[in-house]
Amino acid sequence: MSATLKAFYVACLVAAASDARADSVPQADLAGSGSAAIYRVEVHVSRILASTTSEPSLQVETNGRLELLPQAGEHIGHAFGSEIRLRVHGESWLLDESGLSRDGVTDESRALIQTVASPAILLPIGESAEIRIGDEGAQYFEADEDGAYSLHTLDEFVGYTFACTLTPSSAMEGALSMKIDSTLRESGAREPVSGLATLDVGKPSIRTQTFQTNIQLKPGDWLASVSRSDDGSILLTSVTVREQGS
Repeated sequence: MSATLKAFYVACLVAAASDARADSVPQADLAGSGSAAIYRVEVHVSRILASTTSEPSLQVETNGRLELLPQAGEHIGHAFGSEIRLRVHGESWLLDESGLSRDGVTDESRALIQTVASPAILLPIGESAEIRIGDEGAQYFEADEDGAYSLHTLDEFVGYTFACTLTPSSAMEGALSMKIDSTLRESGAREPVSGLATLDVGKPSIRTQTFQTNIQLKPGDWLASVSRSDDGSILLTSVTVREQGS
């Protein structure tokens, strides 16, 4: 791992599912081919900053009508379907069988919409995977007693983690039971360092946002979930699962 502050890595770990439901449900191919199916899980994570206008940062379209998603304090909202339409700072977003598409991109929307991560993984039925994107530890300086400065590394992962388990759904025919556990850990304000007041290089605080759910989702459908951080920004997570080769 690089010792720089911008070290980057992607780790994908596949292991036997720990969900007890994986043992109680036959590991059948949902498409009926007689062998265990492999699915492609596609994830798009975006941060949506607040604008200075009165226009809402994010809306979802339901039956041709735009509706506000949860406000600050409600934290989590969901939208499901084979086609989800969103309006994000003037852009029109479409989640469908072709993936994620965006129309109406401007310099203003580009500045207010930040891509956190867009990973995709191949996952067999009954197994788990975890993707980690970020730094193994944020670096910072501390002042020593002799007036020198020493470089330290925070022993905490900073970045985005997405863990997923797929099993056949016992509640909805032709669907998958999708267990999701994701965490975004970010460096916040840094402590001041004596003698380096003009440099933002002190020990950082860590902000954490988590999202956990266990949903029934048909292959090709989308889940869009929303949460709000302490600074008022919106974290939008969009997930779909498709049978590999379809």
